Amino acid sequence: MSVRKIDYDSLRYTQEYFYPYFSNGKMSVSETYVILANGFLDPASLAAINIFEFNEHLYCIDTRRLTIAKNLQQKKKFDILKRFPFQYVKKGDNEFADRYLNLVDDRLPAMKKKGLDGSTIKLYPESDYMCCYNLVSGNFRDDLDEHIAHDHLRMSLLEFKNLNISQCSRCNQKTYINFIKPSNKSSYIFRQNCSCQNSEPLVLHIMKKPWTEVTLREICDVFLCLNQTALYLTASLKNVVKSVNSKELSNEFTISSTRQVPLNKSSSYNTRQTKEVEADGFIKQFRLFFLRFFFIAILSWLIFIFFKSIDS
Repeated sequence: MSVRKIDYDSLRYTQEYFYPYFSNGKMSVSETYVILANGFLDPASLAAINIFEFNEHLYCIDTRRLTIAKNLQQKKKFDILKRFPFQYVKKGDNEFADRYLNLVDDRLPAMKKKGLDGSTIKLYPESDYMCCYNLVSGNFRDDLDEHIAHDHLRMSLLEFKNLNISQCSRCNQKTYINFIKPSNKSSYIFRQNCSCQNSEPLVLHIMKKPWTEVTLREICDVFLCLNQTALYLTASLKNVVKSVNSKELSNEFTISSTRQVPLNKSSSYNTRQTKEVEADGFIKQFRLFFLRFFFIAILSWLIFIFFKSIDS
């Protein structure tokens, strides 16, 4: 089954309540939704939700991620849902046999006794993160982005939405940073996507904490640090290029002026003067080459030291 064909609104829950945060309470469901909806986190980083078919209905046992998926669909974030991971399970699938039996023998009968069919779910009345929900409907509040920016992070909505907008230090063009957890690794990788890099993202930072043990404040601090570094490197490159270009113009003007030999001098003087100018131009070109090499070497060393300190 293709992700595009899944109607998340039709998926049914398998329990009465869901908690507004993940296992250890540091990362909330609402904050995860916001960073997904704003393109900070690649949806492929999330664990796949398990979808079970029973009596011509589809059920999901991963209530928090299903809640996020339903809200993304309601907000028409289809480009994000295309990368939202899922595992479609049919009856008789040996790999998920225990979970399937738990669904059929325990979860659904318990729901039926309470008169529930899984079409709705209630927010568990916890004090933490209740501010992110409409307490009457149990859905995310309409101004969730602004609420999290102002009340959770103490920044303006514009500042929050611009956190992942950066500038490529190579081509000086506007670019975006997001982070992803590759399927074969345990760490999250912050990467910069730019067309000047031959479609190969540039790795900027590695976060070794698992998703449930990191806070949104920590993630935003990484984005701020990476953006400040990108601006610093871009400004440094501009200054180097400006300095080199100004020296080139100065050298060209000096050489050009020197080559204007007076007309009343003899031809032998002109020949000697021309050779002196050529020699002087060669020396200055060599100095210019050495200056360029020196600046590039120093800048490369600074970049290497910076990323090494971040990784450590």
